[in-house]
Amino acid sequence: MFQAYDLTQREIQALLSGLRPFGIWVPDVRSPSFRMQAHRQSLAVAASSHAATIRLIDDLSDLD
Repeated sequence: MFQAYDLTQREIQALLSGLRPFGIWVPDVRSPSFRMQAHRQSLAVAASSHAATIRLIDDLSDLD
């Protein structure tokens, strides 16, 4: 049934239960360009007229 692929038993069970695999691309957080972009965006957020609201949300999210 799944001869075209070298699947593990877990993968076969997942397929038979109606799940399907997918892949995603994520940013490389180690790259200099990512760091520069993140820094630029954080400065923009800090300078925003919504900075106080954003800080409040950030502080509230740390209350675990």
